[in-house]
Amino acid sequence: MMNNKQLFRIMHLLGSLHLPTIAAAAASETVANDTQDVLITDMINWLRANGSFINDKLQIRRIDPDDPTSPRGIFALESLEEGETVCNIPWELMITPSENLDSYMELPESERLDCGTINAVIKEISKSESDMTPYGKYLLSQPRAYTVGFWSEEGQKLFWEMTADEKLPPIWIEDLLEEWEEECDGDDENDDHLHAVMLVKTRADYQYLVPFYGE
Repeated sequence: MMNNKQLFRIMHLLGSLHLPTIAAAAASETVANDTQDVLITDMINWLRANGSFINDKLQIRRIDPDDPTSPRGIFALESLEEGETVCNIPWELMITPSENLDSYMELPESERLDCGTINAVIKEISKSESDMTPYGKYLLSQPRAYTVGFWSEEGQKLFWEMTADEKLPPIWIEDLLEEWEEECDGDDENDDHLHAVMLVKTRADYQYLVPFYGE
């Protein structure tokens, strides 16, 4: 529960905003939400057209359909039977360190870990719009620097106060960035590269980014 001091700080921050700014932000968010809906639909259509199976009982939607700011999630429209396939995504549609499983096993250890996956994401989101896959466009459109490690020191301090200093993952993003820079020869001055690191750290299943499954 927030104490009075925390509540005052939040109210102070909100009070510093001007109504035109709030209105502009709301309009911008509506456009962004509409864009996300289109990107998700395009991604699912692309997956199905390229050999993926996605159970028709599933739907990506907002937790509260009436609230355009509500987070999205995957929901079952009806009961799933035990052992029923939820989704099946071919390897070639995932973002992985290699083109297939055999070549993956032949990679150096560093490339089989996060370095290879991060580099694969960078390669995908750096493509031209015509060459980028719908999954790449979806990843590129995701909010940037939204994990705590990218926030200002004041923002991080306030967050830990409000959550009673509970450490929520991914909590060691600074260490991960340093590790990526040192072990993967990463460029921490490039915004797209930093975005790729965050995407892998927050979405990857082991060394794989799996469209739909990872949403």
